[in-house]
Amino acid sequence: MENKSNYAKKIKKLLFQLSRIGPFIEGSLSESKRCCGTRSCACHRGKKHKVMYFTWKEDQVTKSAYVPCAKWDHAKECHKNYKKLKTLVRKLSNLEKHALKS
Repeated sequence: MENKSNYAKKIKKLLFQLSRIGPFIEGSLSESKRCCGTRSCACHRGKKHKVMYFTWKEDQVTKSAYVPCAKWDHAKECHKNYKKLKTLVRKLSNLEKHALKS
């Protein structure tokens, strides 16, 4: 095992980074284009509206929710933070695995 001081520094750094993560949301975001219900809208002539959906698993069932345009930036930020969270947790886990094997 690498020296305990170096190991402790890595753990401390990763835990600090974890503490700095803002709001997060588990799941996936997807963007697509759709037509609305207004027949006279330009989307029915080819210029479709962008839409965003959030998808997640709940009791082994895939659920999804429409994300209103006004909340797109927040949803993207939460999703980005979740990816950071997963990366940091994986790094912490790998450090602990390495420590157990040594």
